[in-house]
Amino acid sequence: IEDPLSERLLNKQFVAGEIVVVGVEDDPENPGDQRIAFKAVEGFKPPVGVDLAGAGEGGNATSE
Repeated sequence: IEDPLSERLLNKQFVAGEIVVVGVEDDPENPGDQRIAFKAVEGFKPPVGVDLAGAGEGGNATSE
């Protein structure tokens, strides 16, 4: 999986933020065989309305 995925990444077949789903499909060039298939899905969406500890307090984080 690593080499075919690397080649596709280097050839910019996927863009930042996409999720790459890996599976298998029938190989049209070799009937009866299967090959690795890559599919790009709409990417990561951060959750909405998540409160982070200390967010918005305006203070500086310090370590003692």
